[in-house]
Amino acid sequence: MIKAVIDVGTNSVKLCIADVEGGDVKVLRDVSSVKRLGEKMRENGFINEEALERNARCVREYVDEAKEARAERITIVGTMALRSATNSFRFKKRVKELTNLDVDIISGDEEARLSYLAAISGIPGAASSKALTFDTGGGSTEFVFGENGRITFAKSVNIGAVRITEEYFSHSPLSREELAKGQSAITREISDGGISVGGALLIGMGGNITSMAAIKQGLSVYDAEKVQGFVLSLADVDAQIADFASKTFDERRKIVGLDPDRAEIILAGACIVRAAMSLCGAGEVVVSDRGLRHVLMTEEGPSA
Repeated sequence: MIKAVIDVGTNSVKLCIADVEGGDVKVLRDVSSVKRLGEKMRENGFINEEALERNARCVREYVDEAKEARAERITIVGTMALRSATNSFRFKKRVKELTNLDVDIISGDEEARLSYLAAISGIPGAASSKALTFDTGGGSTEFVFGENGRITFAKSVNIGAVRITEEYFSHSPLSREELAKGQSAITREISDGGISVGGALLIGMGGNITSMAAIKQGLSVYDAEKVQGFVLSLADVDAQIADFASKTFDERRKIVGLDPDRAEIILAGACIVRAAMSLCGAGEVVVSDRGLRHVLMTEEGPSA
């Protein structure tokens, strides 16, 4: 059976189309578009009209693409921005008008569970060891600790690349003092969330860290196979943070391996990765290209 999952996040909309037979998933198409649903949400708590329409139309395009691929089941899920926006019902209504499909807004705990399962299924040995996964999105970061494939701790921290960019990194280049201020705030918020686990395999997920892996490898064309399982050292992360902070937004857009649409928020994303590594005493992080959309392929959801 051909299935499709559309994941509407704070910063991007993702589409995965796969041929699913039992528990076997053969990915046919896996794409992402930066659409910034959560743009300026920090200021007023709701999704602005332009962002709402931009993202709803992206969902419709992805639904049309899924139908062209003969998907028999199309699932649409929303995460942090739609959980917290006061007018998320308007987005759901607009998507319904455009596609005749419902948007399922999942809880922070459910998002963390799905992200963890996606991560450990794609990294050799992760399911049989202590592993801490973190999924850095535009509006939140989900941390999940598990041992031998069983979750023992899960926490969604309300800190994401979009909000941090708007609050601390809205211009660039940055002075050392401005960068340090933002980094300190990120570390403090994650620490206040109770995230501090040592001795575990650290696995990072989401568009920010996969972009960092692509940049490190100089991938002019994104290659999921080369990103999946790639290891970033603390020195790699620090070097990229320094580079991002020293460049203007236009200069960042020219970095090989970085989607130009992610240029403004990549510094905040990298700083969240750095804080997670520091608080967990990790000298390196394994990068996972998988996400909740992959796990949802084998779980039930609304269908077309």
